[in-house]
Amino acid sequence: MSRRPERRVAALSGDEGSAVAEYTMTMALIVGVFLVVCQFAYATHVRSTLTMAAAESARYGARVDAGPGVAQERARDLVSDSLSPRYAGSISAHRSSAEGLDVIQVDIDAPVPVLGPFGVGLTLHTSGRAIVEERSA
Repeated sequence: MSRRPERRVAALSGDEGSAVAEYTMTMALIVGVFLVVCQFAYATHVRSTLTMAAAESARYGARVDAGPGVAQERARDLVSDSLSPRYAGSISAHRSSAEGLDVIQVDIDAPVPVLGPFGVGLTLHTSGRAIVEERSA
């Protein structure tokens, strides 16, 4: 009977069964890194889409028969259709001057997606400008 406890202690001191624990810890780390990369890609997509919407709506509002109101509505439609209406909450358009030229500027402020599409109070600002077209005589 004295040999039996020694054998049990010897069996517990080996590395048998550690592969399962190593696999579980490694997979948790890999899945975490994968989710962080996916979240960064989503945030980059949102930023690119908002920048595209601001530039496109500024060009749309700079036409001869349009103006800042038309540009603001176009930006709201583009953001709502391509992302979500919650990203279209703070959109403004106004006429300004840049280097002596009249321009339409569209500004979009939207939440930064941190956990999937949900923000945590951080704001992303992007803007687009286009030179106002004038009627030729």
